[in-house]
Amino acid sequence: MSVPIFRIAIIFLLLPAMAFCITVEVLGASPMLRHQVERLVSDLSESELGVEVITEEVCSLLRDEGYLSPEITQEESMLIIDAGNQYRIAEIVVEVEKPLTESDVVSLISVRQGDIARVSTIESELGKVITLLHNLGYYHPEVDYKLRCVSDNRVDLLITVESGSPGYIKDIRISGASVFSKLQILNETGLGRVRCAVKPFDIACAVFSVKKMYREAGYGDVRVEPTMIEVDEDGGIHITLSIYEGEMQKVMRIVIEGNTRTRDEVILRELTFRPGDILREKDVNRSKKMISRLAFIRGSPEIEYDNGVVKVVVREGRA
Repeated sequence: MSVPIFRIAIIFLLLPAMAFCITVEVLGASPMLRHQVERLVSDLSESELGVEVITEEVCSLLRDEGYLSPEITQEESMLIIDAGNQYRIAEIVVEVEKPLTESDVVSLISVRQGDIARVSTIESELGKVITLLHNLGYYHPEVDYKLRCVSDNRVDLLITVESGSPGYIKDIRISGASVFSKLQILNETGLGRVRCAVKPFDIACAVFSVKKMYREAGYGDVRVEPTMIEVDEDGGIHITLSIYEGEMQKVMRIVIEGNTRTRDEVILRELTFRPGDILREKDVNRSKKMISRLAFIRGSPEIEYDNGVVKVVVREGRA
């Protein structure tokens, strides 16, 4: 992103490469901004940075406050900084491609007509447009802007958004799966069709579906890690789902904790699994629901599995 309309006049002589102290005179800025510039120059000169670096930092500070065309000159060890005019945004003009519209972009960013033309704020807000396009499956958008001077203290903000081509699935690989076949996993995720558009949300849903599939089969510690690699300039995506299945969770023993009024047998009676069973997610959820209905139980219990032992932790209250 650039600000091509304005030129920043920087005229100075390089000081010798040694420790130096620079004084500064700031013209045409508010007292608060003058203090900020003076403090910045003081801190940077104490760090023994060169005049070029100090000047760049001062210009950056001024641009972030809407002073887009400062003039900086040097007289011996003094920097004379003429901040110039502070610019505000007169109009926001957006050129955008599908899937977004002009109103989408304007409503997404917080920059408005009449605001101070702060460069860092504009660039930060336009980052939201890039993020939105990524979430919509457009992985190589180009978002740029220009500031066009229309008066001594007004600029138009010209925003250009090129969405590029949407990403699509070119190939899907499944690694680490032994319990289910690739076809079963793809059918569960809905990602089985190549050449179909793909968004980050689609991948997140696919990961959730695979985890649920395994947990229903008794693999509660399953991990699924997706990787997306672009393989084509036109947006073709190669997807790998790396599956770490873990061990099947077989119930060997059940332990009840937290109960003082309710007998263990009453709680055990509400469980939909027994020692020797495979611990499935649907059984865990149903058991939590059944236990929470008991007279002295408050809230949903915690059910944890650890090396064959299922621990059921309840909280009791008044009936």
